[in-house]
Amino acid sequence: PANIFVAGFIGSPSMNLFEGDLAGGGQFRTDGFTLSLSGSAAALEPGRKVTLGIRPEHLVLADHGIPAEVVVVEPTGSETHVLARTGARDVVAVFRERHAFHPGDGLHLAPMAGMVHLFDAESGDRIGE
Repeated sequence: PANIFVAGFIGSPSMNLFEGDLAGGGQFRTDGFTLSLSGSAAALEPGRKVTLGIRPEHLVLADHGIPAEVVVVEPTGSETHVLARTGARDVVAVFRERHAFHPGDGLHLAPMAGMVHLFDAESGDRIGE
């Protein structure tokens, strides 16, 4: 998506958006977690305010990443939608494989490699390619 406006309404469920800033070495920081970013993000200036976008279908279970607590599990047939809470924010993940999640379960979600989107926090425009 070219900007946050488009990212927020294209797709169902919509893209997860997290406001934060960049730390050195391609790190994205927000209250509650830090993610390592690859590619051109490593070259962006530290301290820059950004919004990180991750589509629900581009989140996978991991040993590290976004710490979250399952709130709602919604099997939809071929997919399972999981609404989880990380800090004061909700995050939605979509899994095609079967998982036995229950409300209250803790998990870590990580974006698939190359599947994050960065937007300038002030203008809302996409950063990078």
